[in-house]
Amino acid sequence: MREINFRAWAELAQEMIEDIANVKAYQSQGFYLMQYTGLLDKNGREIYEGDIIRGTKKLVVDDKLTTLKRLFVCEYSNEFARFSL
Repeated sequence: MREINFRAWAELAQEMIEDIANVKAYQSQGFYLMQYTGLLDKNGREIYEGDIIRGTKKLVVDDKLTTLKRLFVCEYSNEFARFSL
């Protein structure tokens, strides 16, 4: 079973607050909450909802395999009930 962790972005202070214990207290104060996805990046750091991730996407164009480098935003999809890029 994965951990359910949150962190919060404090817009006024321009800082990230890690390991939120009392989610309701931060919600009522207008912080932007981000949930841990249960995934780690290649450096072993936790990936949270709203993180921007640099990656590649492979496509076949004119019978050639093409690799595109781009940025992805980690978001929760209600349609598929999962985090996706």
